[in-house]
Amino acid sequence: MTWFGHRSPRAWLRRLLHGRRRKTVGEPRPIRIIGHRGAPRLFPENTVASYAAALDLGADAIEIDVC
Repeated sequence: MTWFGHRSPRAWLRRLLHGRRRKTVGEPRPIRIIGHRGAPRLFPENTVASYAAALDLGADAIEIDVC
């Protein structure tokens, strides 16, 4: 049985308190820009125009709401 994807509550609590450990040492990960629902300040949220604007502004990814 797993507990939130961990083998035990103790492992889950340790991860919660101490965070994820980095496995690699070296250069930091690049910052990713994610357009949350596109570019909602320019166009209505979750529209094709909003997604296109987010990509034009340099977003690496777009988060969408799907029902």
